[in-house]
Amino acid sequence: MAIPPDPTVDAVAVLEAQILKLKSDVIGVQEVDYFLERSGNHNQVGNIATVMKAADWAFAPSLFGNPDEKWRKPHNKDLKIVTNKSPEGEAGYGIGMISLLPVKSWHRLDLKGAPIGVFMMFPVDGKLKRFYVRDHPRSALGAILENGWLIICLLYTSPSPRDRQKSRMPSSA
Repeated sequence: MAIPPDPTVDAVAVLEAQILKLKSDVIGVQEVDYFLERSGNHNQVGNIATVMKAADWAFAPSLFGNPDEKWRKPHNKDLKIVTNKSPEGEAGYGIGMISLLPVKSWHRLDLKGAPIGVFMMFPVDGKLKRFYVRDHPRSALGAILENGWLIICLLYTSPSPRDRQKSRMPSSA
C-alpha cells in the first residue's frame, strides 16, 4: 500500500486479501488501534480475527488514549489483555495476536519505554515539521494454545537491558 494511502484503493479489501494470502494459524500484529477515533472506532485486532474466522484473539494495550495526542500508560487496575471473551476494554493502542487454534490462556509481560523521547520530522501542510515524541511503554503477549504450544508476540519494541532480564510472563487472562 502506498504511503500516504491512495484514496482510490479499497484498503480494507487489500488488507483482507493479504491476511488470507498468509494462510497462517497465528498472526501477531503491532501498532494497532482499539476503538480509537483516528481509525474509525474499530477493534482492529477483532476485525482481523473476523476476516480469518479465528477462534481467539487478544489485544495488549501499550497505552490508553491516542498515541498522537493525550495518552497514559496502563496501570495495575486496567484490563491489560482484552480478548474475544473478556469485557470491552478502554480505547488504546498496542499489539495483538489472532489464532485459528483455540487458546487456553493469554499472558502479558510489561516492558518499559525509553526514559527520553526523540525529535522526529513529520509532514504538516506540505512542510516537514519537527516534533518531540516521547516513548511509551511496550509489552509482550503470549498465548498457550490448546495443543500445548506457547506462542509469544513481541512486537514494536526495542527492549532495554533491564527488560531483557525479565524471564516470565506474569500477567494472564
